[in-house]
Amino acid sequence: VSAKFRSNLRRRARKLHEAGAVAVERADRPGDVDGALGEFLALEARGWKGAHGTAISLDRALVGFYARMARDAARRGALAVRVLRLDGRAVAVHLGIVHRGVYYFPKTAYDEALGHASPGQLLQREVLAECEASGLSGFDFLGPDMEWKRDWAPSHAPHDWLYVYRPSLPGSVMHSLRH
Repeated sequence: VSAKFRSNLRRRARKLHEAGAVAVERADRPGDVDGALGEFLALEARGWKGAHGTAISLDRALVGFYARMARDAARRGALAVRVLRLDGRAVAVHLGIVHRGVYYFPKTAYDEALGHASPGQLLQREVLAECEASGLSGFDFLGPDMEWKRDWAPSHAPHDWLYVYRPSLPGSVMHSLRH
C-alpha cells in the first residue's frame, strides 16, 4: 500500500484510540458464531444498507445462508470472524473463511458514525497482518471491484458467476429470465 495510505491509517487509528479503548477480538469457534454473526448483522443494518432495505438481516433466507456458512466454517476450523471493538462495542466486523491457505472475505460491516476513523479499514489492516503472520498464501476480497479494495490491492482479480437451476419448470423459467 502507498505511504500516504499507511499514514492515513495511522492517523485514523490515533483518532479511534482517542475515542476510547480499542481491541480486536477473534470469534472462530462454534460457540462464537451466533454472537458474532448477530453483531455483524446489527452493525450492517444500522448503516446505509439498512436504510436502503438491502441489509442481510432484512432477508430471512440470506440470514440463514450466512448462519449456515459461518457454522459450517466454524465446525471445520475455517471461520475467521474478527471484531474491532471501541469501549467494548463492535464498530467493525470482518466475516472471513480460510480454505487451503487462502483467506476469503465475503462480508464486512462497520459503524458509519465513526467513518472519520475508518474502523473497517483499520480492522482490514489487522486481518491482513494476521494473515501474513499465519503464513497464508493469499487473500481474496471476493465480489466486485470497489475503490476501498484498491487501497489494499491495486489490481482486481475477476471472478466468474456460476448459476445453478433446478431441473424443473420454475428452474427453467428462472434460467430463461436470467439468460
